[in-house]
Amino acid sequence: MNRSGYLLKLSQFLSTSWGTLHKTYFLNVMSEQKSPFTVVVTGDVTMDWNIAHRSRALREPTEWTGQARSNMNWQFGSAALLADLIMAMKNERHPSVSVIPPDKSAEISVNLNTPSYVRSYAIWDGYIDKTTEETEGISLRWRVQRFLGLDLPSDGAVEHLVGNRASNDPASADIVVIDDSNLGFRNKREHWPQAINCNANLQRVPWIIVKMSTPVAEGALWKHLVESFPDQLIAVLTIDDLRQSRIRVSARISWEKTVEEIHRELIHNPAVNGLTNAAYTIISFGPTGALIIPGRHNATEKPTLLFDPRYMEEEWVPVEGMMIGKTSVLVTGIVDQIIVKPEKPNFIKGIQSGVTAMRHLQKEGYDGESDSVARLSFPTKSVISNLNSNKEWLATITLPTCHLKGLSLQPSWTILRVSALEDLEQLYKNIVLIGVEKAVKGVPIGKFGKLETVDR
Repeated sequence: MNRSGYLLKLSQFLSTSWGTLHKTYFLNVMSEQKSPFTVVVTGDVTMDWNIAHRSRALREPTEWTGQARSNMNWQFGSAALLADLIMAMKNERHPSVSVIPPDKSAEISVNLNTPSYVRSYAIWDGYIDKTTEETEGISLRWRVQRFLGLDLPSDGAVEHLVGNRASNDPASADIVVIDDSNLGFRNKREHWPQAINCNANLQRVPWIIVKMSTPVAEGALWKHLVESFPDQLIAVLTIDDLRQSRIRVSARISWEKTVEEIHRELIHNPAVNGLTNAAYTIISFGPTGALIIPGRHNATEKPTLLFDPRYMEEEWVPVEGMMIGKTSVLVTGIVDQIIVKPEKPNFIKGIQSGVTAMRHLQKEGYDGESDSVARLSFPTKSVISNLNSNKEWLATITLPTCHLKGLSLQPSWTILRVSALEDLEQLYKNIVLIGVEKAVKGVPIGKFGKLETVDR
């Protein structure tokens, strides 16, 4: 072969090789760009057994009668319930998003002795909500009358008590949602999703939401997350779980006092100050509010309190009975806002929509027939419909303090003084002249009979 022929062959080879490489690179880039927005939901999974029972006025609680009726219903709870809510939310609002739920497809014997799951038990009653007078034909509202507790698996089944890693568990994700109910998942590394492993694709660091129970900020999972993903970590917990962690936080005295004491405990109390290692901690007060606290490494943001001006925590209880799943509804609202704008989620909007759906859940109760043999089921469709509402029940106030590494709150601060845009003396006059409702917006109001108090 002469020199020109050799050069021609070499040119063709290089052209083909580089062409293949460029084509492969282009396809890989396009594949990465077209990969769906992915949400992985995992954590502890429970089997919830719900006893539907209509209370009757019997002469004796132990009296047997053939007229009494009860039945047993079951559903997957905890991480599985949370995954169902997020799946329903994505179907209605974000159909292109991919949601990976925990694996619960293993064959199980659905009975009270199923050894593979934590079993919880509750008695549900059909309540007739009364407004001014009882109305005939009104449907029953099925709510929890009494929680009976948990039945833990035997030692031999402990490996199966947590939600197994899904068979299609992706190597990377945009959001990882973990229900940590302290039932085993937090210390079972083999069940953790691939997206939070140290070998995960660091070019696609996920937001990580941990819905946690007491003891908070503990365990191998928490330690791993604060070491590997502190800037993308969100802890969501209730004020009740926080109070069970050897802290001193008062209740129903004033929003200001509650916030001050939480702020103090998160700085100084070693039982809970591990929460400050997360990017955000969101403490739920149920249907009446939430507190968003930026972590100690976030020096650009201040804590934000969302609160109902008319109610303190636990005061918004318009109906009889309790409900489960309220914090899962709140987490779903937060996930929704991360999907909408992952680079800067609107957590305030997520909490507002979550509280709206939470109030609907409390009022409506579980789905079920109106007779004594109701087949209970979580009202997923109507809850998600209310999650999409634009109602805002809560006022919002940015707290007058630096981040957690900065100064403490001053005992003299009040929501009224922080939020008032006019001279306080004139505001006080307006309260007297035109009334509280017209003069004051977004400030806690106390009612004691005919006496109304404004300010702390």
